[in-house]
Amino acid sequence: MMSQNDVFERILLQMENLIVQMRDDLSTESKASKKSENEIVDPVSSNNPALGVFKVEPDLYVLHVTAAEIESLAGVGTSMILIDEEWIRAELNEECGAIPFLESGGQYWGPPSDDDIAIRELERLRRAGAKFAIVVWPAFWWLDYYTAFHAHLRANYPVVLTNERIIAFDLRSGG
Repeated sequence: MMSQNDVFERILLQMENLIVQMRDDLSTESKASKKSENEIVDPVSSNNPALGVFKVEPDLYVLHVTAAEIESLAGVGTSMILIDEEWIRAELNEECGAIPFLESGGQYWGPPSDDDIAIRELERLRRAGAKFAIVVWPAFWWLDYYTAFHAHLRANYPVVLTNERIIAFDLRSGG
């Protein structure tokens, strides 16, 4: 089992890698859409008007893209379990149907104390109507730390979206 410091270091490394990847993606997009043969717009520079607020806060771009992916996957009003440590839920449309995990009375209650609690809560929320379980990059460490929980998800529910920001499981098939 990993120590708490190891977990935090891993989270920081994942977040740093994600930011670098997003900047690389933006740079590639900018190069593909040159204004002229000799002019390339720096994706994070202050003179790229297409980025708006994202030029000041590149991390907001990651949050925005992640929220858009979640909303397009699940749709408005679809109940979903959101494993994000409260990083993304506030960015989602209020009608999105995101349930924090773990939750108590609809409020985020922190990570589970063990795999059994995580599995029990996942199944309780699935029986209550949750259609997806979505793990967002700030909580990717859960999949390493809660190995039985991760194995339960993989064994019972198909992955319908996976990228550097999201791993989404379809709770409608399986269980």
